[in-house]
Amino acid sequence: MINMTIGVIGELDRKGGGSYHQSKKIFQILSKFKDFKFKLLTVNSQKKIAKINEDNFFYEVNFIDQLFFLFYSSKLIKSLLKKFNIKSRFEKFLKKNQIDLIFFLGCSRLSIFCNNIDYVTYIYEFHHLSRPDLPEYKGWTDFDFREELLTTNIKKSLSLIVDTQKKGKDLIKYYNCFEDKINVIPLTTSITELENKKEVQSSNKIVEYIKKNKDYFFYPAQYWSHKNHYYILCALQLLKKNYNRSIQFVFTGHKKNNFNFLVNKMNEFGLVNQITFFEYLNDEDIKNLYTNCKGVVMPSLVGYSSLPLYEAFYFEKPIFYTKDLLDVSLQKYVNQINIEDPVNLVNELINFEKNIKDIDIKVNLAKNFFKNNLSQDQISSKYFEFFDKIKNQTRIYK
Repeated sequence: MINMTIGVIGELDRKGGGSYHQSKKIFQILSKFKDFKFKLLTVNSQKKIAKINEDNFFYEVNFIDQLFFLFYSSKLIKSLLKKFNIKSRFEKFLKKNQIDLIFFLGCSRLSIFCNNIDYVTYIYEFHHLSRPDLPEYKGWTDFDFREELLTTNIKKSLSLIVDTQKKGKDLIKYYNCFEDKINVIPLTTSITELENKKEVQSSNKIVEYIKKNKDYFFYPAQYWSHKNHYYILCALQLLKKNYNRSIQFVFTGHKKNNFNFLVNKMNEFGLVNQITFFEYLNDEDIKNLYTNCKGVVMPSLVGYSSLPLYEAFYFEKPIFYTKDLLDVSLQKYVNQINIEDPVNLVNELINFEKNIKDIDIKVNLAKNFFKNNLSQDQISSKYFEFFDKIKNQTRIYK
């Protein structure tokens, strides 16, 4: 018997990178629950992209919605809406489609319309607090918009999901969030355990690259400045200049944000033959790149955990990660690097073979951690427990 119908809103554009893989995998997990009916909601430009499930339905944000977004911060507008019980187009749309609860995979502007229907939110990040100096958060519109949206979602969500204990503690610390609203469910990705055994074939460009390059390192991340690809370029420049060593790296991501800067630096440092950029890869391509790489390097400036971290665990690959950045419970599984000094990465790369025994110990620990904590069955169980608890809290929208 189905208890309630839940609308799921997440990133359904492959260009979204990790957010896309996270959204896709979560919906695949949820769609198997028999006690709930999950319907995937796509918005505007995602209409042609989202084909994860036949239960998809579509909402188009129009001019009226845009006005709501623009003026919603006004206390006068809020009071008038409340006084006259004016329901937004979005709420009427949800009622028409018999949606009882919304599950936002990440903070969404649409949450401001949910005054008469409950919602829960997966809080992915609030990096703008720790690094407001970065270009992606620096503008007042970016910072203020993120802050207002996050604050609204935290206060109004019936319950919240975060991926690590540390993130949950910081929500309490910085946003006075009630501890009992926070639920910890680790990140998951469609890359590690593909549902479809037919699996899409790897593209020719990836097959050819792997044939020609046996010893490459991998960094699958969008080209935001906080992903810190530049640190890797600086290390490779020093490696080439001081040791006459050339090491191959593969970067994947949409060619925007910091991409042009990285290409210019690659040319300036003389690394054209060492860096390969790939864009819009399918799941099988990503799997092949993981399977055949020597290791994963992730010098991110922010982040308590990440999908590439867990994917490296799953594919049994060494991972070099920013020192002291991760949740404490994860630090023993990685080779920590000092991102203040690219010489540190140079030394790690030079001594890779020499240190392989110690590196392999961490790889085995990480493999067991994934097996014992991050398998699909374990993540599925956590989500079922979460929604089983939520169904007794929500006010079913009539």
